[in-house]
Amino acid sequence: SFTACTLYSWSYLRATLNTSLFSWFYYEILENKLSTFFIPHHYICTALAAITSVVVLLFPHQIFGIFTKDQSVQEMGGVYLKILVIHLFLSALTSTFQAMVIGSGFAYLNFAIGILDGVVFKVGLALVLVYGFGLGVYGYWWGTAFSRLVPGVICLCYFLSGKWKTRKLLSER
Repeated sequence: SFTACTLYSWSYLRATLNTSLFSWFYYEILENKLSTFFIPHHYICTALAAITSVVVLLFPHQIFGIFTKDQSVQEMGGVYLKILVIHLFLSALTSTFQAMVIGSGFAYLNFAIGILDGVVFKVGLALVLVYGFGLGVYGYWWGTAFSRLVPGVICLCYFLSGKWKTRKLLSER
């Protein structure tokens, strides 16, 4: 539905803004100060996920009521929004640290993360949940919600490893 697409797009808009923000900061902030930027940034993203989650959990019928008066859609939308909360928090993790991967110029890792997120987990996990576990449409929602977990962990591990500090930008090669 339009509401689901709107809420889902919100998490990707946040990720895009984070990436742009990091790319700019990469040139403006010294590398030794950069790590102090990410933790507060992650807290801000998590706070936004928490605020959005409270709104969608407290007012699911009102949110879906903006777009449809069909009660069955509003009921199912309430279930979707509960699952979306997981996606919001995992996107808060992934968007902060994937922005660092993109901004540092590590295109290969970003490509691999994109394949894992978009194909392996978003599609693959959803299909396993739908057909393997018989979850029906809910399997697609759960697959989408958890598709951000592994990419988020990979990005976080790359950040914690500190290898991004030694990467040479293409313009410096």
